[in-house]
Amino acid sequence: MKNNILFLSGIFFIIFGCSPYPSKVNEVLNNSGKNRKELEEVINHYRQSAKDSLKLKAVYFLIENMEDHFYYNGKLLDAYDAYSEEIYHGENPGNDRTLFEQYESKYGRLIKENLTKVYDREVITSQYLVNNIEWAFKVWQEQPWGKKVSLP
Repeated sequence: MKNNILFLSGIFFIIFGCSPYPSKVNEVLNNSGKNRKELEEVINHYRQSAKDSLKLKAVYFLIENMEDHFYYNGKLLDAYDAYSEEIYHGENPGNDRTLFEQYESKYGRLIKENLTKVYDREVITSQYLVNNIEWAFKVWQEQPWGKKVSLP
């Protein structure tokens, strides 16, 4: 009986413990929610050809480093953006301090605890990543300074 339990535990580990991705990439994918499919799409895009192996490494690097990167979002921040536009691009911007006081009295104080964190791993699209990787490699290969930059 004990051997059967060990055998089944080993099979379970082999089936569910193995991942086709590096462990840190797998961790980010597991935390990416509904966006996992988008990130896996980029990986699969560069897995198609051996000539894209360096781009695949770049994808892994980007995904591995998404875990803690985010931006803030919220209606209060949208109002602040409008306020910034008024200050810097308005016809009569007026006194920055006065405008800021008007903003605070109308919308409240802009503090990050009242905003929502949006994690990159949950929103970045496959198309965005592919476009940026392609452009980065194009520039690296075509610009004179690119010959002085080596990648692992």
